[in-house]
Amino acid sequence: MMRRLACSPARACRAALILGLLLALSGCNSEPKVSDRNLAYIEDPAMMEALSKREKRPVVVVDARPAHRYELAHIPGAINIPLPEAKRDDERLKDAKLIIVYALDWEDPVAQAMSKKLLALGYKGVQTYRGGLREWVAKSRETEPPTTPASEDPN
Repeated sequence: MMRRLACSPARACRAALILGLLLALSGCNSEPKVSDRNLAYIEDPAMMEALSKREKRPVVVVDARPAHRYELAHIPGAINIPLPEAKRDDERLKDAKLIIVYALDWEDPVAQAMSKKLLALGYKGVQTYRGGLREWVAKSRETEPPTTPASEDPN
């Protein structure tokens, strides 16, 4: 014989509240999940072409390194948004059709992390320049402020 369990309205209300809280805390957020598969990369020739056409297509170059590194040397025209400071609805990114993110070099995971964060925040047209500042300098391109030939590392 099965015994029927009685449940008071207060107990049912508590159970519903707990279930609701568990669902809310289980990761149901509005930001899309972004992985390495979502990343798009831009190689040097395509980057140079995009930069040469900035007037026709709004391009923003983002240096994702810490501010003190950005101040030492960065790609001309790049803005500095350190990874922890990336946010939704950043005025500097609102009109960009292409956002090129870079950090120091191919082995620096900061650029990839920033690209993923920007995608998760809802930005479109995000591409990662993986060669970073080292590749830029190795191709004898100008930086702001200028780097000297005697300096071994642009960072």
